[in-house]
Amino acid sequence: MKKIHYAFLSVFLISCLIFFLKHDNIIENKNLIKYNPKNPTLILTGSNLSQFLIKINNENSNIFQEINKNDKINSIINHLHQIDSLIQESSDFTVSIYQNAKKANIFMAIDLKEIYKVKENIKKKYREIKFENFEEYYINNINEKLFFTIIDKTLLISSSKILIETSINQYKKNITILEDIELKKIYKKPDESNENIILINHDEIYNFKKDILKYKTKIIKPIVKWSVLDLKLETNNITLYGLSSIENNNKNYINIIKNNSAENILIDEFLPHDIISYNAICFESFDDLLKKYKKFLINNDVMFSYNKIINHETESFFNNTIQNQICKVILQSNQKEDNIFYIGRNKGLKNKFTENENLTSYIIEELKGGNIIQMILENNIYNNDFKNYIIINNYIVFGKNKSSLQYFMNVYLDDEKLINQEEYFKYKTSSIGKSNLFNYINPTKTAEYLRYNINNEYIKQSGNFEKLIGINCSYNYNNEIIFSTISLQNQPNYNKLSKVNWKIKNDTAIQKIFSFKNPQHKTKKILTQDVSNYICLYQSDGNIQAYTKKNELNGWPKKIGSKILGEISVINYYNNTNRQILFNTKDSLYIIDIYGNYIKNYPKKLKSNTNYGHTLINYKDNNWSTYHDQLYRILIKENNTINNYSKEGKIVAGWKFKTKLQNMLNPKIIHKTITKNNKNLDYIYIADNDGNIYILKRNGNNRVKINKEIPISNKNNFYVDDEGNIFSSSINGSIFKTDLKGNVKLLYENNFTKEHLFIKTDNKEKFICVDENKIFLFENNNKKNIYKIANLDAEKINLFLDDEKNTYIAIQDNNNENIHLIKYSEQKVESHLKFKGNSFSIINDLNNDDKIDITISNNNYIINYSLK
Repeated sequence: MKKIHYAFLSVFLISCLIFFLKHDNIIENKNLIKYNPKNPTLILTGSNLSQFLIKINNENSNIFQEINKNDKINSIINHLHQIDSLIQESSDFTVSIYQNAKKANIFMAIDLKEIYKVKENIKKKYREIKFENFEEYYINNINEKLFFTIIDKTLLISSSKILIETSINQYKKNITILEDIELKKIYKKPDESNENIILINHDEIYNFKKDILKYKTKIIKPIVKWSVLDLKLETNNITLYGLSSIENNNKNYINIIKNNSAENILIDEFLPHDIISYNAICFESFDDLLKKYKKFLINNDVMFSYNKIINHETESFFNNTIQNQICKVILQSNQKEDNIFYIGRNKGLKNKFTENENLTSYIIEELKGGNIIQMILENNIYNNDFKNYIIINNYIVFGKNKSSLQYFMNVYLDDEKLINQEEYFKYKTSSIGKSNLFNYINPTKTAEYLRYNINNEYIKQSGNFEKLIGINCSYNYNNEIIFSTISLQNQPNYNKLSKVNWKIKNDTAIQKIFSFKNPQHKTKKILTQDVSNYICLYQSDGNIQAYTKKNELNGWPKKIGSKILGEISVINYYNNTNRQILFNTKDSLYIIDIYGNYIKNYPKKLKSNTNYGHTLINYKDNNWSTYHDQLYRILIKENNTINNYSKEGKIVAGWKFKTKLQNMLNPKIIHKTITKNNKNLDYIYIADNDGNIYILKRNGNNRVKINKEIPISNKNNFYVDDEGNIFSSSINGSIFKTDLKGNVKLLYENNFTKEHLFIKTDNKEKFICVDENKIFLFENNNKKNIYKIANLDAEKINLFLDDEKNTYIAIQDNNNENIHLIKYSEQKVESHLKFKGNSFSIINDLNNDDKIDITISNNNYIINYSLK
């Protein structure tokens, strides 16, 4: 009986073994990756193509809408939709990219449940295709764009006929990429839960980089060979995480950080925000890192060359100086200096200053030997030309020359740090964990840099990724296993800047900035005044406006007597196509042409000193595109009354307004041309801070008399519409409308602080208010809190529209030295741009070049941006 039992058990176990072996074989046969031709750049695998396409189109629309702007990626996605429409079933699939220097080809393998049904679908959609010898691997052609065949109930489709042929040949010879030893270590097949996996071939990415770079240089070999990563899709994130393989030999560069514990990235707290990319290595001690690096050099037979470059003294310098992180940084720069730097966390080397110990005057020193951290980061001992360095707080910065380090120092001292950027901070906290090797790229800032370093065909669409805040790739290497993470994050509200046009450093801080455009010449100008009362005019390219005559009294920059008060105006003094600049100080009136020449008899002394700026009125015609005579008047409050000057700077005879204005902290004068009984009449509105309103004719006599005070707050202006109605904000923020008969109507009741800001939009009765950290919209009898900005202390507010009639709200935050630009459309905030700066000026010139220019002063820097 026992023998029968044992015999039965043996048969059962052998049957089970055969079953499992068969089952394993079935799984292997159904593994679609085996159909892939060798050397793919990447492979995406999944269990349901239809669900995957739905997911990237709907659930992840934000990030994929941005990525899909690229023509090549858009073409691939369209191919997938086309193929999905032919299959019409839930099937396992792989999508692969084969990339060379000229073209990216797609290759797909799809497991078919109903071959006949798929054939019929193809026949119906593409009638011209012949299906003879279909199962015998005949390659069919769809519209000269897609080629396909069927092998073992598997549909193979590619944009390249050669890839199909290669797949057939590999299949017949039983050759598969799954035979790769390094891939076998980490490969796993997707499960039935519709998990998507991406395989990345780092050797192919390395070869691709070699093909596209313009200049001849040694490219760092990939630290890993294959990565097999789970794909996680979220609304604004793509995250890949999993394992990477290495060729396990002593010559592999990755061994320099073997068995080091992963570290948090700290070096980004030191970096300026305006960076293109940084690559960092984290380790436990530099001494240990250097020992492993030297072992790597010995195994690669280059230690002899290292010893010729590096001596014991140099090694001691780095061992005593570098703590636990080093990085390579590429800064965004329009300067002529080199913009690449190598940075290490400083273990204890002290700062050195010039004799006056001015914190901005760091001493730049020079290495006596080679730069070890440059060698390590570049994996090339012959890259050794960054020998100048400075110590800034807890970091040591290496540059190519003294001028480049001076540039870095200026940017570092004047720039906001990367970690303080809201977008980067969100990205870091959601995507960046501990790692040994870390690479970060800011896609929005790479276009200009790549344009000079990469073949043109790869740059055509570099601006497509304007909302992608970052791409990072990190590796943690411990116990022969490498954990890899790749993250790509989209932020819909990220800055939509087309570019920084230029950035200029002035000797002293800028206190006033004004920009304007000459409509005939179609040229843009920017006027600045610094704290030393030097004024200067810049052209649209950032160069100082040229002057041809040799006269030290003319040209830019030039010094004036004191601070410019109030607004700056543009005047057509000579009634031609040129424009002049008009402003006043406490005691003088100035008119200067764009070349820095004073108009004859200017500057003019005012009748008495003032604390206020002027108001320029053009009675004749406000349209600069016409050339006939202009009739200008310049109104300035002096000695509690309003004086009226001609453009020649003379007091106008016959001016009747002699009323004494008391408590006028911020004089408000508005000129409107209003049609009454088919006549165009001039209305001059003057208000004091007590709410007294005076509506005058050209000669200063009363046009309309209102015998009551209008509600008004001394921090805000009032506004007048085309019918003469006055809109104002009371001290508590309530909004009122006063007509020409003196009727006052409460439009919106508020309980704001007296420091609130109030502005009227172009619409008839639409208003924006800022109170404390909140922004309110008033429209159609509704009040809506549309946005909040943390720690906001608003000093100035401005509005303008773009070409799609979206509203931009510009806010100057003096306390925090920020300029906020908020785009509002369709009842929601679309984006929030934050610039470091203390004043700004905007040219909105959509009619001519579809561009909005914003110029910002940030202490002694002047920065010009363009917005689309």
